[in-house]
Parts: sequence; structure tokens; C-alpha cells
Amino acid sequence: MTALDWIKFLPGWFAAVVAAWTLFDKWQTRRHRRALGPDDDALRAQLALLRRLFKEICEQGRRKEWFRPDDRSDLDGTLLDLAFRRTDTALQTYVSDAALAWRRARLNAPPAPGPSIRRAGDRATPKERAQTEKERQRFRIQRECAERGLLAISEALNRLNELEEPTIGR
Repeated sequence: MTALDWIKFLPGWFAAVVAAWTLFDKWQTRRHRRALGPDDDALRAQLALLRRLFKEICEQGRRKEWFRPDDRSDLDGTLLDLAFRRTDTALQTYVSDAALAWRRARLNAPPAPGPSIRRAGDRATPKERAQTEKERQRFRIQRECAERGLLAISEALNRLNELEEPTIGR
């Protein structure tokens, strides 16, 4: 093969390599976009909201009334819906763990305390002490759920960033 043959065939081979690389890059970008799923910004916003709410629970346990507003009562369902629209199993697992931690924290919230009439110097009855201890136990479980949820949220956001980096470049 002479130098003239190399000059003649090299651009064709180079074009074939560039075309193959372009097809591979396009395939990989589509795969990442499918793993991210639609509305990745909506998922990030819901995770940020849930992280803020979990931090409030960690600071001080919350009662059932705190969970009643619309943006808090159905947060776990919204997150599960957003999680299962992704194809990345690790991201699905982290988001669903956070949603289940929220559901568990909400279910372990003690009800509002009833009216209590006491005179000065009265001691708590055994029933009242048992009720107080039961509430403390529920607040402790609620805080544990919130801490687990915060860990799941941080893992989910890390995974979301890993998936967005090659596709979006964040």
C-alpha cells in the first residue's frame, strides 16, 4: 500500500469511526435520560421539601395535626409516583425509602393531647404517665424514621446528580 492509498482511504475510515462514536454517544445519552425519567426537577423539588420537613421532625417531634396540610399528607404518594417513573433501580430504591420513612413518621405521630385539668400540686396519675411515656416512644420512632429518611434523601440526590452529570452537565 502506497502513501497515495493511505491518503485516499484514511478520511473514509476516520468518518466511519466518528459516525460510530456519535451513535454510541447518542445511545448512552438516551439511556441516561430514560434513567432520569420525566420531571427530574419535580423530583428534586419534592426531595428538597421532604428534607426540610424531616429536619423539622428531627428538631422536635410533630403531632398528627402538623401532617394534615395537603402538601404534607400526600407527599409519600407523590414521591412514589415520581420514583417509579424512573428506570434507574438505585434511584427508585432511595426515593421509595424516603417516601416510606415519611409514611412511617406520619403514622407514628401522636394525636393532640386532650384537655387536662389539674390543680396546683397534683401529681400525674399512672394513666397520664403511661400516656406520656407512649408519646415519648412514638416521638422517638418518628425521629428515627426522619433520620433514615434524611439518609435516603441524600443518597437519592447524589444518585440524581450522578445521572444528570453526563446528560445535563450539572
